[in-house]
Amino acid sequence: MTDPRLRLDRIRVAAGDRTLLHDVTLELHAGERLALLGASGSGKSLTARALVGLLNVRPGVVSGDLMVELPDGRVILPYRRTGAQRDSAFDAVRGIVAWMPQATTGALDPFRTVRDQLAASAAGDPIPWAGRVGLDEGALDRWPHELSGGMAQRVVLAQCLARGARLLIVDEPTAALDPVARSAVLEDLYDLAEQGVGVLLVTHDLRQALGWADRAVLLHDGRVVEAMPKENLRMAEATSEAGRRLFAAVRAVAPGRA
Repeated sequence: MTDPRLRLDRIRVAAGDRTLLHDVTLELHAGERLALLGASGSGKSLTARALVGLLNVRPGVVSGDLMVELPDGRVILPYRRTGAQRDSAFDAVRGIVAWMPQATTGALDPFRTVRDQLAASAAGDPIPWAGRVGLDEGALDRWPHELSGGMAQRVVLAQCLARGARLLIVDEPTAALDPVARSAVLEDLYDLAEQGVGVLLVTHDLRQALGWADRAVLLHDGRVVEAMPKENLRMAEATSEAGRRLFAAVRAVAPGRA
């Protein structure tokens, strides 16, 4: 068994004749906490969708590669395939790579309890998976409309893990949460990485990456403008103009955080 990993290599994505992502490269390993940063419209969610084959633009990927190494050592290159073969390749990718969208409540079946939905994902006992994300057994008998935003996030996380995900792509998971729930979700994601799950956190909020991420990639206008190791995050050091503006903005609204 090998540790799974994925790598985008110079991916270029277009909608019509307009290029949205320009040669984006990033890599995620099992057990790693990677933050994908950038302002709204920088291409973060588009990059996340490219990682799991859920692009909603055409023609989509026009050049570059996605490499996914599975635990059994197989390497899948889905963008080298077309049609049904590409769909089949992404089916295999989604066996270990899970995408958690912003609106997680809408991802749950309103007509089934949490217990039933987790049991279906786990094909068995849902309790261990609920425990991995901090859900107590009492939450299992609730209906989706009875869940807070933070609890819904945890249920979707548990579903991803129960299906075998070893790499998580998490798109703005705290956007609609209050500060307490936001902190709890980030702690859950931190703990999952400690358990060996690779987590890519997509966020426009640099404050979330500080102290959480092992490293960060900064997007601006669909381009990677900076790769920040943990030391740069801790020291609030940036080499790009976009990175310096981002740190300056954090200092202005939250002195002492950057």
